[in-house]
Amino acid sequence: FTGVDGIADAVCFKNPKPGARDELFAFVVYAERVNKLQAQASAKYACEEALGKALVPRVIREVQGIPRKSNGYPDRAACAKQVLEMSRKIQAGD
Repeated sequence: FTGVDGIADAVCFKNPKPGARDELFAFVVYAERVNKLQAQASAKYACEEALGKALVPRVIREVQGIPRKSNGYPDRAACAKQVLEMSRKIQAGD
C-alpha cells in the first residue's frame, strides 16, 4: 500500500477476530490532505493487480501510526491486539 499516492504507511495482517475466516485486515496512515476513499480504492486495486483478489484486505482502518518492533518491522501481533481491543470496545458500547 505504501507505494500508493495518499498512503504514508500501512501494514497488512490476518484478521484476528473469531470467525473472521482467512481474511486480511490492514491499518493505514494517510498522507495529509488526501481523498481517503480514493487512496483506499487505489490501494485495493494495486494489491489485487500485484497479488490477486484473495490477498486484498477486506477491512482497512485508519490509524495514527503503525506499531513497530525494535527492528523497524511492523508488529503484526500488536496490530491484531488493537483490532481485538477496538472490537471489544464497540461491543461493550464504549
